[in-house]
This record gives sequence, structure tokens and C-alpha cells, in this order.
Amino acid sequence: MIGAPLRDRLRGALSRYLEMPVVRFLASLGVPPNLITLLGLLLAIVAACLAGMGLLLASGAVFLGSSLLDLLDGGLARHRGGVTAAGALLDSLTDRLSEGALFVGLGVHVALAELGRGESAALAALLVLALLLSQTVSYIRARGEGLGVSCKEGLVTRSERVMLLSLALILEGVGLDPALLVGMSVLAFLSLWTVLQRFLHVRRLLAGR
Repeated sequence: MIGAPLRDRLRGALSRYLEMPVVRFLASLGVPPNLITLLGLLLAIVAACLAGMGLLLASGAVFLGSSLLDLLDGGLARHRGGVTAAGALLDSLTDRLSEGALFVGLGVHVALAELGRGESAALAALLVLALLLSQTVSYIRARGEGLGVSCKEGLVTRSERVMLLSLALILEGVGLDPALLVGMSVLAFLSLWTVLQRFLHVRRLLAGR
């Protein structure tokens, strides 16, 4: 591919002139890599909020800052000689959540811009959030198995998600207007709970191994 060598050169230059000097500075301060990972997620959530408010320029700039932090955590872990499977799991999870959070914010922005209704914006946000968290539940299991541990823990698996979705659609279809909004809220909350359960389960197994 023509683009691959150019992309590799750009990555090499970025690492040499930006990433490594910053990594060495952070390492000298004793900053843990996981803190950088979580700060990147926090910035992504801020970017999502800005997008939902229609401040797209600020959102893009903040999300770019989040992405730059994502470049640093792995380099910092390698520099400190502390690369772990649990750290890789956290990094992968926050990558999914950071990107998904921005889509939630954009969903709110589009709903408000096109429909001008707060209820529609809330439903749009919940739909995207429920999708993100539902997929993350499955992702953690796959990521854990890729790291060599089994993960079938969790309150809400695919079977329960299908039941909740079906019930919400049926109730909404027969005229119970809040059913879809309530159903997506319940699904998002239970999926978030399951994400935390599975993450802690896989992390505990990796630490024990």
C-alpha cells in the first residue's frame, strides 16, 4: 500500500519529536500510565459534552487532545518497564468508550439541531449509549479471551439484552410512549454495570495469573 510507508514515517516522527520527550518528562515525575489513560477518557467525555452543546470546534480540539494522551500511555508504560495485561485491557476499554462517548454527544447534537426537542435528544443519546455499552460487554469477553482468560460473568448478557429490547419495542408499539426511553435507560445502566463486572473479573484473573 502506498499510504502505509508514509503513515509509518509520520508515526516515527511523532514518536521521536513529541511522544518520547513527553514520555521521558512524565516518567521523571513518576506519573502512572493508567492515570494518563483515564485522563484521556475524561477528555473524550468532555469532548462529547461539547459536541452535544453544538460546540463542534472545541469538541474536535479536545478530542484530539484525548487522542494525543492515548499515544502517551503505552509509551510511558514501556518506558517504565511496566507493561501489563491488565493495563492493556484498561487501554483497550477506554479506547472503545472514548470513541463511543463522542458518538453519543454527536447524537444529541443532531437530535437537537434537526428536531429541536430535548426528549428526542435524550432518546438519541440513550440509544447510542446503550449500543456502545452493549457492544463493550461483548468486547471485554473477547478481549479477555484474547489475553488468555475466560469471561462469562455479568448481570446482562446478550439473552437479557434481547429480552429488554423486545419488551421495550412491544410496549412502545402498543402506545406506551415512555417505554422505549425507559427501556434504553435500563439497558444502558445494566450494560454499564456488566461492563464494570467483566472488567474487574478479567483484571482480577490477569493479576492472579
